[in-house]
Amino acid sequence: MHKPAGTQSAAMKEAIAFIYSPDNMQQVAFGSTDIKLSTGEILTVPGSFRYSGLGRSKFLEAAELAAKGDLKQLGALDVVSEVCGRMQFDQLRVIVRDLAQLCPEACGGMLDAVLQHVDAVEIHIKRDLKEHLNHADASACVWHCRNHAHADPESCDCSRPAVCEHEHTIGCAECALLSALQHDMRIMLHAAELQLRRALPPQQTGELVVGSYVTFTDEAGVAHVSTIREVIAAAAGATADTAPAASFMVDVGFEGALRLAPAAALTPRPSEPRLEKITQLRELARRSCEKLDTYYSHMVRAAHEAATMSRLLDELDDDEALVVADWKMKFLMSCFREAMSDFFGKRGMPWHGCMLIRKPLRFERAKYGEGEFVSTSTP
Repeated sequence: MHKPAGTQSAAMKEAIAFIYSPDNMQQVAFGSTDIKLSTGEILTVPGSFRYSGLGRSKFLEAAELAAKGDLKQLGALDVVSEVCGRMQFDQLRVIVRDLAQLCPEACGGMLDAVLQHVDAVEIHIKRDLKEHLNHADASACVWHCRNHAHADPESCDCSRPAVCEHEHTIGCAECALLSALQHDMRIMLHAAELQLRRALPPQQTGELVVGSYVTFTDEAGVAHVSTIREVIAAAAGATADTAPAASFMVDVGFEGALRLAPAAALTPRPSEPRLEKITQLRELARRSCEKLDTYYSHMVRAAHEAATMSRLLDELDDDEALVVADWKMKFLMSCFREAMSDFFGKRGMPWHGCMLIRKPLRFERAKYGEGEFVSTSTP
């Protein structure tokens, strides 16, 4: 450790004493670290620190953040919770704020209530759901019934249980918050669209040009909300019997893929840029809600898996071992596109591994505590 040029020794000693004072630092159970100074002296310091100088507001802010969100760094350990959970809750918050900004008269009053609703659903699924699945009447609740959550409705997967034959006679207000949140999103989107459509000027009939809002009907009869991006003039010498007067390039689908369409398949529709934005937000909200349903099912499965693991460990005999097989690292990327920094930041080996868990042998019991297990990881 070298002293920076121009730094007084007294000031350096005072700063070090302040940093390592018990009022600002507390040692926790992560061991210690030896730091060798330039003089050869070895200074033993805690391996981890916890600062206690946070003010009340900063502490509450940090506690709320820890309660609501999954740590992004743990996304590689649980891709479903990262992609279908944390990212979708953040997406819904962005959608709600965008709607309030687009239509403050219709959605501004709902902003705080819906954001609080998003927070409540996130905290419940992440923190409280597993406790709801363990009560005595769990099978009678459609939200808590494990068989209902894991069953295959079409009975095509033999590894999954059959559909419930019993009736679900009770409900859960807290678990139903997810459905209520999806209903709130539909209400906000409908209110915003209704307000903007009331303010639309009368539709003007005229020729189709670049930027015209149209409804494109494809060969299968499916209607697409589209916008004309390019006008393609008819070839020279073409007649009405051989080719139409003009064709148009229109965007089809939410991603904006272009497709050639004849004029006969296009119908003008009244719209304006803010209404087009709401159409995009509605599709984003639909996708997020679908992924949140997947996230809820995933958390139910995870809670059931943890309970099964605990039961198997309790029933484990001295001559038995529990084998847990899983991927040490995913072979494929968790997302369609992945930044290079995220790729190189991963740790692990791309192979399948097994972990064997057993009770300590007779000669090992002095080394391990009461109720502890021995685990061995193999490739």
